[in-house]
Amino acid sequence: MARSVHVRDALLVIIGAFSFITLLYFWTSFAPIPHRPIVPSGQPHHDSGFYEEWIPPDGHSIPASKPMNSSRAFGVVHGEKQPRTKVINHAPGWTMFDNIYMSAGTMFVVADAEQEMVEKDGWYNGYPLRRMMISTGKPAYATEESMKEREPSDKDLFFISREEAVSRWGDQVYEIEGHSWLFWEAPQFYSHFYHFVAESLFGFWAFHAGTLDAHITARGETTAPLPSRAIFPFCKPENIRDSSKFNMLYMKAAFPATTLETSSDWEDRIHFTRDGTRAWRFAHATLGDRSASFRGRICGLQNQRIAAEARQVTEARTTRWWWEPIRRAVLRHASVSEEIIDIVINSNARFDDAPTTGGIGGEMRSIPKKETPIVITYISRQGGRRSLLEDDHIRLVTELTRLCEKRGWEFNHVKAQLLTQEEQLALAAKTTVLVGVHGNGLTHLLSMAPTMLSTVVEIFGKPGFAHDYEWTARTLGMKHYGIWNDTTLEHPHYPEAKTPEKEFQSSSIPVQGDLVARTIEIRVDSVLSLLQQSD
Repeated sequence: MARSVHVRDALLVIIGAFSFITLLYFWTSFAPIPHRPIVPSGQPHHDSGFYEEWIPPDGHSIPASKPMNSSRAFGVVHGEKQPRTKVINHAPGWTMFDNIYMSAGTMFVVADAEQEMVEKDGWYNGYPLRRMMISTGKPAYATEESMKEREPSDKDLFFISREEAVSRWGDQVYEIEGHSWLFWEAPQFYSHFYHFVAESLFGFWAFHAGTLDAHITARGETTAPLPSRAIFPFCKPENIRDSSKFNMLYMKAAFPATTLETSSDWEDRIHFTRDGTRAWRFAHATLGDRSASFRGRICGLQNQRIAAEARQVTEARTTRWWWEPIRRAVLRHASVSEEIIDIVINSNARFDDAPTTGGIGGEMRSIPKKETPIVITYISRQGGRRSLLEDDHIRLVTELTRLCEKRGWEFNHVKAQLLTQEEQLALAAKTTVLVGVHGNGLTHLLSMAPTMLSTVVEIFGKPGFAHDYEWTARTLGMKHYGIWNDTTLEHPHYPEAKTPEKEFQSSSIPVQGDLVARTIEIRVDSVLSLLQQSD
């Protein structure tokens, strides 16, 4: 028989439900609502703001940027006046923005007031010159016609006031959160391991980390947020991949959560805003442009390295360990042992000027040192262009073998293409001295532990010379020697960069193997002697 429900029981149920709902309402009203940080999940971020004030060389003061509260609905932000574009840091070809816009394929800088953008002291009303930030994205050739084709116009980057931004777009502005890296150049160089990783990626990280974290440690600890996306407006997916597959290894190992967008994605963004009444707003973005870098003094006149401009403007405010987060991430992907990765910390030849805050910081000098093996690695290019005379190659291998047997050092003679990616990285990680003819294999210096002993020996066909590996090695704190057959070249007495086709690309480059061996031995002995004196 069904039990009848009394009036009293019904009243108790109603009162209980009402009490629960009331309690839940007051609990959620006063409980704190967490804000989503602007940095990727799991990444450290500054509570007090991402950036310190940056004062460009000409005295213009750029205001500091603060993290934005992104706890809101997706899509457009109704009723907000479009935020002013701020330049957080700048070097020729490298510009970090807060709030830069794109509509119908044109980048927009939104300024405060309605006024004519007047050039003064290399700036437009407090903004860098357009041609020092951006170009047309067309291929770069050393011709007057090509240089003219790459000069930017209003179609590439346009300055407008906040009032005009509201008039154009109203509240139809879509925020792209996090940090975006805009690789603003043609696919001309990106299918090459060195140019993609050791130039572009190297420059982006130097500029990004150098601006956002002054205290990167020797263990690779950093508070710099990882980029949320890397955008290649002028490249198809295959354009940013190299035959050795190291381009994507570096991207995926170092930035596993970073989304890659290529030309078809950029065309989608353009199509979405094609009528000019909508816009995308990149909350935080770094624009890297090869042609604009070559308009700078260092890249254009001194070393032809686009990353040099990025490093120059950040070098004074960051530590020598700025590349460690990337190096360590890549080597861990290759399952290199922590003991090998930590040579930079444990070696008797380590640099002791560690950062004084964050991570191990000033504790570096208290970490015991140990003598690490001297490892010489010769990457052979025999059988292709830019290779040695066969007899000279044999003599070089003989001399290096004899040196290592005499001194009890390890010698590796390899052809990189015959090793797996993991084997190449593991070998580079333990290498003290890297030897080779100018070429892609020397890019593995990026994986070497930067110590006082770390050295790169690069062989050229005289009178050819290029700064590619020379500048990269020295920037990471390594010693570099150039070799012209029977002549040793070293900083600051390098010859003018030139790449005559016949000599530079020759498959019969001469070299004195005993000179290379003697140069290495003198270099190692000089450092070891210095270390003994300091003990």
